[in-house]
Amino acid sequence: MWRHLNLRWIVGAALLLLIATAGGAVSAAQNQVKNPDTLIEATIGGPETLDPAWGYDTASGEVIQNVYDTLIFPKADSASEFVPMLSTNVPSVADGTISKDGLTYTFHIRQGVKFQNGDDLTPFTVKYSFERDLIQDRAGGPIWILLDPILNVGTWDSFVAGVAKKMGVADQYAKDLKAFDPTKPGTYTATMKQVDQKAFNEMAGHFQIKGNDFIVRLAKPAAYFLSTLVGNWGSIVDWTWVTSKGVGGWNGGAATWRFFHNPKAEQSKLFSEMNGTGPYKLASWDRVNKKVILVRNDHYWRTSAAVKTAIIEGIDEFSTRFLLFQKGDADMIYVPRQNVGQVDPLVAELCTPKAGGPDFTMPANRDKCQATGNKNATLRLFKDLGENLNQGVYFQYDINPTSKYIGSGKMDGQGVPPEFFSDINVRKGFAYAFQYKTYIQQAWLGEAVQPTGPIPASLPFNNPENPIYFYSMNDAKAEFQMAWGGTGHIVAGPNGVLDSAQVLTEDDVIKGDTIQPGPDGVLETSALGDDQIVVDKTGELWNKGFDLTLLYNTGNAQRKTATQIFQKNIQNLNPKFSITIQSEAWPQYLKDLIAGNLTMFVIGWLEDFHDPHDWVVPLMASYGAFSGFQGKTLLDYAKAHWDALINSASVELNKAKRQADYNKLQLWYFEQAPSVVTVQALGRHYEQLWVKGWFYNPLYPGQYFYNMSK
Repeated sequence: MWRHLNLRWIVGAALLLLIATAGGAVSAAQNQVKNPDTLIEATIGGPETLDPAWGYDTASGEVIQNVYDTLIFPKADSASEFVPMLSTNVPSVADGTISKDGLTYTFHIRQGVKFQNGDDLTPFTVKYSFERDLIQDRAGGPIWILLDPILNVGTWDSFVAGVAKKMGVADQYAKDLKAFDPTKPGTYTATMKQVDQKAFNEMAGHFQIKGNDFIVRLAKPAAYFLSTLVGNWGSIVDWTWVTSKGVGGWNGGAATWRFFHNPKAEQSKLFSEMNGTGPYKLASWDRVNKKVILVRNDHYWRTSAAVKTAIIEGIDEFSTRFLLFQKGDADMIYVPRQNVGQVDPLVAELCTPKAGGPDFTMPANRDKCQATGNKNATLRLFKDLGENLNQGVYFQYDINPTSKYIGSGKMDGQGVPPEFFSDINVRKGFAYAFQYKTYIQQAWLGEAVQPTGPIPASLPFNNPENPIYFYSMNDAKAEFQMAWGGTGHIVAGPNGVLDSAQVLTEDDVIKGDTIQPGPDGVLETSALGDDQIVVDKTGELWNKGFDLTLLYNTGNAQRKTATQIFQKNIQNLNPKFSITIQSEAWPQYLKDLIAGNLTMFVIGWLEDFHDPHDWVVPLMASYGAFSGFQGKTLLDYAKAHWDALINSASVELNKAKRQADYNKLQLWYFEQAPSVVTVQALGRHYEQLWVKGWFYNPLYPGQYFYNMSK
């Protein structure tokens, strides 16, 4: 998830050694429990929304996960096994709650559960929650995860457009939609109303209530469907409350859904209000000071949480967070990787992975925690957590022409044109100019690996032999020289063998000892091995130069380092190349990302569900969460080349065929370089020794306070 968007690879300022050494002993050294009825987490940033159907960042997901419940939930020690929550069963073929064709799932809805305002949970509230998810489907949001298996589409808009096409009114519908203004009821035409009614009825037909059961009928087999239900988008909301006069949300009708579709964050009726069935209730959300206070739901349907109050406080400066930690005024904090040297001397207990590699879950009752012998130490460290997270660099193919980060907006040496990164040689030039090994050592202290593509090594169907980009200033120079009108050819390297099998895509051709572009006019120069690019004529980019700004979100040291590597290496290639580095607070960074203002963005993707489909879609599909923000040029390419294979791979039951499909997608991703994954990190978690019950699960967007006590 880019709930996954604000992925907490956050940062701090660096005046720490002074704090770590001054005074010596820690004020919490006696290990006396502070604030025994309150858990305090000091991190950075804050939620973007409290609406389960809107949020797709970890800061939002963390709050939502503690206030709302889902039908099923990840098993404590697994990313692929689940336990019942608001459903009393986890559907299976064995007990008949999954049909033999893999299309029908039956959930037995738990009785006697109440929302925090006293309303009853019913199968109808479950049905309404899923329908609300699908019709709201905001741009760049999480609802593709449900739309994909349930309706076999990537977006609600494409589903409705498909219904219009089946009705024979596609052209009129498209024309009316273009003129539609939700603030002007007169623009809601008869054709749109007919299409909307038909689309809603067809969607609603995938859900059924039978007694106390909620039944879902999928449009295609999806073995991963259960895992799509555990994220915040699977939260069950209270229909009575949402549609009440005070909240004013969608009433559940076909005639009104259009006016609740694709809202901005603040336009969502659940933006700042919450009413769930979960273990905690929202007490307050201070958006200015980035502070969320949750209080225990004493009428929770399970045993009440052990701790009365949970506080999530966004504190961007690490020195401030660290001081709170030293004094015992924070129970857990995020520690940027470059600051672990200041914190580790205060670790009294180190919990390390099982033999054989990193843990992808780490229960708190494990027996692998050892005393460190550090004097006056009061902290516990869980280390080498196997995070299903890739950080990457994403190129914006069609930058907003009004962006202030592209200078003149022209290829004149004073800026870049909006379509700057649409040139494949530019993207590859950046990819070769990045020092991957140096980045891992400097920004991650070696606690990361370079992935081989969009699918992490920890997932099935990863291809460990997929080619990867490597740091090569010669290759970077050649790519930049061929960009924007340059010409060149590839010749065999020192071994005299032209690695055409690695280089050729479907339309490139071999002529003599050179490879020349096919009908698409693009010479695919990836995976050259020791072959060489010979530039016959330098292009406009190399001759005129460029000037652009790269941004990172404030406080994120790793992302700052990544932009600095690009700046240093690319500027060294040509004195006409100029890159400015600038930081932005996370909310503004996100707004610029959504608006297409960023030239490229450095961000991480944390999985929503444990399947390769959740990786190729966000990074490659025309409806992907990240690819969706990279411009129409990429989306058109993805729709023409990748979408069909992504879809077929997701439903392929033959493992060998599915592996072949994903191998092709991973190679294709490398050859086109729409983005470049830089690291798959290993995680750390620091907490006070008095904290009990914490465990790690990669599907959690943040802390799940229900399990914890002091």
